[in-house]
Amino acid sequence: MQGLFHPFRTDPAFRAQVRRYNRRDGWCAVLLFLLVMALYYAAGLLMRWRNLYVGVPMNLLLTAACVALALGRGGTLASLGITVRNAGKSALLGLLAGLLFLLLSSVLPGLRAGRALAPLGALIGKLLYYFFVIALMEEVVFRGYILTRIQGLVGSGWAATVLSGAMFVLMHIPFQMGQAGMGLIEFCKGNLFWFLLLFLWHLVFTLLYRRYANLLAPTIFHALMDFGNALFMA
Repeated sequence: MQGLFHPFRTDPAFRAQVRRYNRRDGWCAVLLFLLVMALYYAAGLLMRWRNLYVGVPMNLLLTAACVALALGRGGTLASLGITVRNAGKSALLGLLAGLLFLLLSSVLPGLRAGRALAPLGALIGKLLYYFFVIALMEEVVFRGYILTRIQGLVGSGWAATVLSGAMFVLMHIPFQMGQAGMGLIEFCKGNLFWFLLLFLWHLVFTLLYRRYANLLAPTIFHALMDFGNALFMA
């Protein structure tokens, strides 16, 4: 339990892992990012033109593609932060941080406003959706894969964090832009503060991942953070 209370330390396994990657790994990360952007824009257009949501199969496909890329380059699931090593500590860290955030950002404000909780069945479904479809995919792709592999291209941990953070922000644009039928400049003008928040959350997720070289902490925190939007009736 002692190591739990030093959240800003980086696990030695994480440092050893990123030192193994080279420019080829970095370019693979760039190609994966471009695939994400293209698929998300196509998904936004489908939502706009056909009212067809393909987020679930698409996110599962992207997660599988990320795993295939890692294994194809001689890596393991542990190189994506998917490991039993430090799993308990990582899960506990993510759970404590996520529940605290959920309490302060959603539960207390909602109760003060007298809002009614959503039905239990809907809450369970939403929690599973945010964990397995949204948070897990984004953490595997952006923290487990892109954050680590891009360092082989830029050579610096800070540069890799900033660049992967910019990619994480950009990833949220194509679907929304395609769905709204807006141009890039028009869409960005009204969302600058949202972009800043996304980048700050990337830094938080990165710290949680680096602490134990395990994706459970950022995935649980990420899922609980998103889950706050579904906690109360609209």
